[in-house]
Amino acid sequence: MKEEFKYILCLNCGSEIKQKKLGRKKKYCSMSCKSEWEKVHKKSYTVTCEYCGKEFKSLGVKGRKFCSQECYQRDRFWREEDAAEVAKKILEFKKVNHLPKWLKDLLLSNT
Repeated sequence: MKEEFKYILCLNCGSEIKQKKLGRKKKYCSMSCKSEWEKVHKKSYTVTCEYCGKEFKSLGVKGRKFCSQECYQRDRFWREEDAAEVAKKILEFKKVNHLPKWLKDLLLSNT
């Protein structure tokens, strides 16, 4: 049985790639070419920060949760001072700007 081959070009370097007629088609001539191409052509994802709720763009990483190191730290290491500030604003019927996601979820599950 004679296999038929088709030639296409590598997306990164343009060299020819020998393709079998059946099966998944190769896009790159090697793993190093694939890696090099992906460094330049990163996907952009629009994500919402779990701490402040601001939308931000994440390049190459879909699972990012926070827009900045500060938001991560404030969410991860929530302090008693933060809790006191939130409680004070709630008692004064003022808007609370930043609540950690776990606290928002807790408040929504009780209503």
